[in-house]
Amino acid sequence: MKQLLLMALLFATSCDKADDAIIGGGTETNYVKGKVTDTKGNPVSGAKIIVDNTVFYNSGTTGTTDANGNYKIPVGIGSWRVYAEIDRTFNGKNFKKPEMHPDKDNAFAGADGATVNFQWKLEGEKPAPLVGFYGGTAYLYADSESEIYDSQNIEFTFTPIGNLIDGNPGQVIKRKGGQPNSGTYSQVPDIPIGKYMITAKHIPTDKTLKLRTAYEGDYDTSMVTVFEPEFNFCSRCLTIQFTDQ
Repeated sequence: MKQLLLMALLFATSCDKADDAIIGGGTETNYVKGKVTDTKGNPVSGAKIIVDNTVFYNSGTTGTTDANGNYKIPVGIGSWRVYAEIDRTFNGKNFKKPEMHPDKDNAFAGADGATVNFQWKLEGEKPAPLVGFYGGTAYLYADSESEIYDSQNIEFTFTPIGNLIDGNPGQVIKRKGGQPNSGTYSQVPDIPIGKYMITAKHIPTDKTLKLRTAYEGDYDTSMVTVFEPEFNFCSRCLTIQFTDQ
């Protein structure tokens, strides 16, 4: 009789421990977790994590990373995606919700759980379902008096002044405007957010052009400008107007 009672007690105790392991997340099913790091691989605390249901609108959940850049968020049954965002102040202006780059396709089933790590990227194309680039966009405008207007043949040189938005030095970038009939026509996309001195040369004629912020101030052979969080019709952008006159 004593042996039967002892066996029953042991069985009940083992069941309780198994239940505790499942409730406490001993397995990683029904959780999404990972780490968020900056452009140098250092942990980012306080990054916002958004776990979004891919079927039902506005039915997800959010969380933040801890002091070590880690997050772990429970998820229910269904199909999910996870995103990471940060806010940063640069040049006295608040750049809200720059998206972090995931290390894998981040669609997953809640029952399976997932590990998705993110890193801050200053340039490069965003993976679907996000659109666009991590960098900012320079919008190009020819002056009405300019005989040169083919921005796709103009090489713009962006020389960083001071550190970029991530606090690290940038590098000189040489880029031409997008081709006609493309999504980037009259634009120079994907420039890391920062403050720049900009010059321009028309490649076919080897002519140095004069520049200014669009429709503001006087023209000069160089201009100093900074990306804006919001500027009329665009986000994380700047404007360049050019002329050969």
